[in-house]
Amino acid sequence: RVRVAGSEHTIIGDKQRTRGQVTEWRMMSTRVKRSSGTCGARRRPALPARSTGVVTRGPAASVLSRRRTPGLAARALGSGNEERSSSRSRSSSPVRKAVADPEVETSFTDERVEKTKAQLMAELTKEDAPAGFSGLKGKALVLGKEDFPTMAEVADAIPAHCKVLDTKKSMMYFFMSTGICLAMGLAANAFIPMKLAYLPAWIAYAIANGTAGFGFWLMGHECGHFAFSNNLLLQDAVGFFSHTACLTPYFSWQRSHAVHHSKVNHMYEGESHVPKETGDGYAHYMREFRVKFGKVAHGLWSTWVVSTGWVLYLLFGASGGPAYGLTNHFWPKGVFTTKLFPKKWHAKVIASGAAVIGVVGL
Repeated sequence: RVRVAGSEHTIIGDKQRTRGQVTEWRMMSTRVKRSSGTCGARRRPALPARSTGVVTRGPAASVLSRRRTPGLAARALGSGNEERSSSRSRSSSPVRKAVADPEVETSFTDERVEKTKAQLMAELTKEDAPAGFSGLKGKALVLGKEDFPTMAEVADAIPAHCKVLDTKKSMMYFFMSTGICLAMGLAANAFIPMKLAYLPAWIAYAIANGTAGFGFWLMGHECGHFAFSNNLLLQDAVGFFSHTACLTPYFSWQRSHAVHHSKVNHMYEGESHVPKETGDGYAHYMREFRVKFGKVAHGLWSTWVVSTGWVLYLLFGASGGPAYGLTNHFWPKGVFTTKLFPKKWHAKVIASGAAVIGVVGL
C-alpha cells in the first residue's frame, strides 16, 4: 500500500486498485523474521499502516516518497509474471533479495518505468483526483527534465519582432492607462455624492477603475522586466511612478519578481506563490474546509486570502520560498535581512518603500 500525492493506493503487479477495492485485490505484505543469521519469510494480509515509499529510478521517483522500501518497489513495479513466479520460487524472488539486503535497489527498464508513469497518470488525472493539484492535475510529477524545452528552444520559438522594444508604443500605452484611470476618478468625484445611499455606485466605480488600474500597474510590471524601453532611465522612472502610485515598492518588487521567474515551481527557492507541501497544516485544513463547506465557501475564502495576501507578502514574505525566511519589501535590514535582497539592493529597497509610505501619507 503506497501513498501517491495524498491518495492511498494498492498496486499489484501491473494492476492498481483504489482503497474501495482493496477487499477484492488484497495485497500480501512480506514479514521478515531474522534468526541465527538467516532470513525467513511468510505472508500475511496487509495491515493498515503509515504511508511508505517506493524506491525507483527515473522520473517516476519524484512522485513517490523519499523513503527506501526496495521490496515494495519490486512488487509495485514488477510485472504480473514476476508476482506469480515469486510464489513458486522464493529463493530467486526480488522481494526476498531486497528485504534481505535493505541497500539493494531493484533496476527497472525504461519500458517498465514508462509503464509505471502511465499508470500513475491514469490515477492522477481522474475526476476525483486528490485535492491540491494545479491545472496540470499532477502531470508535472511524472515528467523528466528531457520532457521540457530548454530556454534556448523557447527563445528561438518567439518571433524576432516580439523582442524589439518600441519606446513610443510603450509610452502610448502608459499615457492611455493613466488617462483612463484619471478620467474615471475625476468623473466619479464630480458626479457621485459621498453619501451612503450611493454606496452601490461607488462599488461599481471601484470595480471599473480597479480593472483599468491593473493595466496602469502593469506598466510598472513591464518596466521591472526590462521590457518597456531601451532607455533604462525612462523605464525606471515610469515603473517607479506606476508602482508607487499603486502602493507597490518598485525596486523591491523588481528584485523579488526576478527571483520568482528564475525559480518558478521550486518548492524551496521559489518566490511568491510557492505551494505548501502536502503535510503542511494550512494545506491540510484548506482541503478539509473545501470538503466540509463546499467549493463556493472555499472560493470566497480564497478570494479573501488573495485580497490580503499581497499586503502580507510585501510585509512578511507570505507565500515566499522557505529559503529566504522572513522578508520585507520596505526594510531589508535587521530581522528582515535575507539573501532575497543582497546588500547592493538595500538602498533601492529603502527608497522604494519610502516612496510608498509618502503616497499613503498624502
